[in-house]
Amino acid sequence: MSAAERDPFARFLKHFPKGTVLFNEGDEGEDMYIIRTGRVAIKKRVADGDITVAVLEKGDFFGEMAVLERIPRTAGAEMAEDGDLIVIGSDVFGDMVKNNPEIAVRMLRKYSVRLRETTKQLETLKRVEAFAAPPAAGMTIERIPEPARVGSTATPAGRPVEPVPAARVVTAPQAAPIPVKAGAQPGASPLAFFVSNASGNVFPVLKPDSLIGRYDSVTGMAPDVDLTHEDASRNISRRHARLLIKDGRPYVAEEIGTMNGTYLNGHKLPTGVLTVINDGDQLTLCRLTLTFRLPERTP
Repeated sequence: MSAAERDPFARFLKHFPKGTVLFNEGDEGEDMYIIRTGRVAIKKRVADGDITVAVLEKGDFFGEMAVLERIPRTAGAEMAEDGDLIVIGSDVFGDMVKNNPEIAVRMLRKYSVRLRETTKQLETLKRVEAFAAPPAAGMTIERIPEPARVGSTATPAGRPVEPVPAARVVTAPQAAPIPVKAGAQPGASPLAFFVSNASGNVFPVLKPDSLIGRYDSVTGMAPDVDLTHEDASRNISRRHARLLIKDGRPYVAEEIGTMNGTYLNGHKLPTGVLTVINDGDQLTLCRLTLTFRLPERTP
């Protein structure tokens, strides 16, 4: 197999020295970038200059909005160190998505995060507007006198000054909130552990539904079991696998978009299929092997 067949985007690989400005905020552009080596600083323009809002590394991507929507750059990008980037134009964007599903899935997640943030902002705005609005139909205004004060001021005629009543909005009683089952909080007893065979580092599982992977600079999301510093070669996907504890029994599944494989005791896991994992089993994410351990039960 030729190099081109192994890496169909090798011909789009370009080297950029540290300090190279790839584009500035407001520039027109038709290319997106995928980082192969090095790091890239994403910058936003402020009153007194530019500030770095994110530093991206191997496997991260940026500039895709110029390809998807053909709008000016919403931020600037500068090489934080020497590196190699894949430069993808609109003419090969479709092929890139087909050949690299992890990038495509991460793009969807990136915009899903943005949509959730926008929805939260709209809900907050609605609550603020509702609080500031005049009482709605059906509400009553009740005047509540202030409590009498010791030594209150008197008028020249000797009569005490009548306090100005305060206003209170009285609404109908609200329904009790629906109870929500929350995940384990920090400091809770771990439900399970992953132990790195290479370093011996221990990664506790604190939630019955826990994501395993690396920090994603593109979306700002960190997995529950964060292997960022365990995987120096950056071969593990940001959202690589998921551990689910259901009815007291642990399961593991490979996440959609994972590129480099997930293996349980040497057997490759199919994507999205829950598979039982037992105490002492070996879970391998690409080349990193973890031993799964359950906490000891006291009688």
